[in-house]
Amino acid sequence: MTDCLSLQGLENRMKHVLREKEEKRVQGRRKNLLYLILDYLRREGLRDSSEVLVNEAKLTPDIAVCDNIDLDSILLDYEDYYMSKFNRLPKLCKKIDNPISWFNKIKSQKKSTSDEMIQEKKRINKSQDIDDNFGMTVFQIPGVPSGKSQGSLNIIENVKIIRPIEEMYSPGSEFRDIADSIMKEIILTDLNVHWNDILGLDNCKKILQESITYPIKYPNFFCGKFSPWKGFLLYGPPGTGKTMLARAVATECNCTFFNITASSLISKWRGDSEKYIRVLCELAKHQAPSIIFIDEIDWITSDTNTSGITSEPSRRFRSELLSRLDGLISLEKTNVILLATTNSPWSLDSALLRRLEKHILVDFPDEKSRRKILEFYTDPHLHREKSFEQLIIETEYYSGSDLKQLCKEAWMTQFRKFMSVKKNISNNEKPPELISSIASLEEAKNLIYPTAKNLADKYKTWESRNNKL
Repeated sequence: MTDCLSLQGLENRMKHVLREKEEKRVQGRRKNLLYLILDYLRREGLRDSSEVLVNEAKLTPDIAVCDNIDLDSILLDYEDYYMSKFNRLPKLCKKIDNPISWFNKIKSQKKSTSDEMIQEKKRINKSQDIDDNFGMTVFQIPGVPSGKSQGSLNIIENVKIIRPIEEMYSPGSEFRDIADSIMKEIILTDLNVHWNDILGLDNCKKILQESITYPIKYPNFFCGKFSPWKGFLLYGPPGTGKTMLARAVATECNCTFFNITASSLISKWRGDSEKYIRVLCELAKHQAPSIIFIDEIDWITSDTNTSGITSEPSRRFRSELLSRLDGLISLEKTNVILLATTNSPWSLDSALLRRLEKHILVDFPDEKSRRKILEFYTDPHLHREKSFEQLIIETEYYSGSDLKQLCKEAWMTQFRKFMSVKKNISNNEKPPELISSIASLEEAKNLIYPTAKNLADKYKTWESRNNKL
């Protein structure tokens, strides 16, 4: 009899645990759904609705939807399942006869069930000993900044809100599909690259700050006869920091940043590339103030005098691009900036160079900049040695990327010596974080050579010739 009672109690206990676990899973599914809705509202640019949902549902800023999950994909999977099973699409919405009574009914149901939901939350919070790894829809973002409340309206910091595009293109249209594709190229998160993070390039930073940052932050000062530049070309040897400068501009300006690559505009279908350019320019005006950043712009168009005969699609693409950029940049009231980079400015034709009004040479780091870069990676006791000064002089045509590779190779040389001495190293013991030996730097210099030393004179020649035009 005792054994039967003990077995019955064990069975009841297991049922109770399973029931609590199922209730917790249901509650988690409901919470995940709220975060999915919040993510969808944010993607569509419905800022006020997302803020109301955060406050009413008490959503916390340390939870975000995973990268591969969204309501669109979930709904698409459901439609595919329904179609395969019933051979027709599901009907998700219907028209009701009396919307007012239906809305009042929803409000009354919400009021009557509020106490039950509070009790359910209390009951679930008591079962902390049960495994809570019940879903894969959301993940936790570690670390909430101190001084910020959990119920803050900014569910995720430094995420830009973009304007909805429903008023521009109707859902399901061809241009709407293109717009959705281009909207994925907008950088929503803060790149967190500031001017102080870039060692050297003081003149380039000053020009970009005066020409781009100030007009966007203080538009009233740059109006009238002397409007700001709208097109910028950063050119220079590879590895000198052109892309990092563009990232700093995106961080400092805090505006809509379109990161355009070849795959964003080029299509194999006839006429589609021209449509992509048109939609890009329209979206840039709609999301203004905005920056269109085209890295390695020489893939778009080259000088037809030296490249020979071009194909008809290339000519159409080039013509559409230049005409759209011309119209976009010529509009004074539209706060849209075109920022491009290239390693070979001599391959660009004059028509494109004319639309990129301001040309900025991002040259090899000078002696002062090389000193800053090398001091960043080396131990302070090396900075007073004569051999360190000689190393700065000998790395004249090294780019910033070359200097970083040199320091990385020097550190690895130092690390190999460290490992050879420490036979049985523990995980708690760490090697020196900085380079502490000039010999390691000298050895690395014999392995790492400047990548674009032979192009130094070519950039200077093109700069002087271009300034005379």
